[in-house]
Amino acid sequence: MASVVLVDSSFFIHRLRDRIDPLLELATYAAAWDLATCGMVMLEVCRGLRVPAMRSRYEARFAEMQFAPTNFSTWERAAHLAHALDRAGKIVPAPDLVIASCALAIDASILTFDRHYQFIPGLRVLDRLD
Repeated sequence: MASVVLVDSSFFIHRLRDRIDPLLELATYAAAWDLATCGMVMLEVCRGLRVPAMRSRYEARFAEMQFAPTNFSTWERAAHLAHALDRAGKIVPAPDLVIASCALAIDASILTFDRHYQFIPGLRVLDRLD
């Protein structure tokens, strides 16, 4: 069985800025990983895609991924994480706390280029594809 990997918006955004197609790059890992997303990642990625055809392509790919929904427990976990991390002097943006909570809810690792995910207890963080 493949490992579940929630792909953070930072991966998509950095790859697009570097003129690398992240969807093609991720396709090479389809056999090893069960790719996942959540609403916050979709929002952060799709809001920046200016070309309608490109946005449609990403939306279609997101629809094929495992989806980590948000519910009360997701938001509660994010709030608890925010509270604990803030008091430890580790400030993590609220959207990233929601993304991390989604990953934790489906027992997924997270593929990200954002270093602050390292502060989140129990979250498995991948910072490269290999």
